[in-house]
Amino acid sequence: MKSATARLITAIVFQTNVEATIIGTKGSINIKNPWFKATDFTVQLNEDTIEGFHQPHLSNGFEHEIKEAMHCLDNGLLQSEKVPHTLSLSMSKIAEAILKEAGVVYV
Repeated sequence: MKSATARLITAIVFQTNVEATIIGTKGSINIKNPWFKATDFTVQLNEDTIEGFHQPHLSNGFEHEIKEAMHCLDNGLLQSEKVPHTLSLSMSKIAEAILKEAGVVYV
């Protein structure tokens, strides 16, 4: 597995930019503000021109997750092949570690 680095910025007391940029060896993807419900993003392959994309939400922004859950239910699957339980658990553990490091405590 190749190594990866993430840089996250979050704040409660002031407004921050809510976009995301993913940078890789072949270029970058910039997801517009706010990234978690964006309909527009750009792709730039290294020094080449930037290409923009528009992907409107069909409903509430969770349509892909809903379609996958429906696929699993319709086919009697106990877990998604796209997002298996191990990945969900791994993401949960990462989120928990981030919250712990940030001093967030739920009571």
